[in-house]
Amino acid sequence: MMMTITREDSMNDSMDSIVEFVCLVTQVNKNDLLGRKRNRVLIDAKRMCYSAIREIYNYPLTSIGGFFRMDHTSVIHHLKAHKNLLEWDSSYSEKYNNLLDVIQSQDSFVEVDRVIREIEIMKNEIALKQLLIKKKVNEIKTEGFESVDE
Repeated sequence: MMMTITREDSMNDSMDSIVEFVCLVTQVNKNDLLGRKRNRVLIDAKRMCYSAIREIYNYPLTSIGGFFRMDHTSVIHHLKAHKNLLEWDSSYSEKYNNLLDVIQSQDSFVEVDRVIREIEIMKNEIALKQLLIKKKVNEIKTEGFESVDE
């Protein structure tokens, strides 16, 4: 049986790799980062995740929110706070820039994996469209024979 890779799977993998990078740079535990704990260090790390995902992949706010089990409006709030922190908090800004440097240094590895997943998704979408076209052609053929019989 062939395993189907969906666009959502690819997005979740990409967001998970950003989480891994954020944990590396901020030295935050992944379970804590994805959990419900709230302290300044964790909230800053979470904001970096949302912002990096949006900046690098431009994923929809609802997808980012869904991955982190939060509403898209909360993501909007954190993106605005992130922008302010970049401007006013040099420590936060330095960590975020380090995060982007780490991600960019690993970009070729991450991108190859992402491209492979996207190709699999496109193959699946093409196969589905081909099946739908064949079905429609058969329907048209069947309708054509029925009208000739009448």
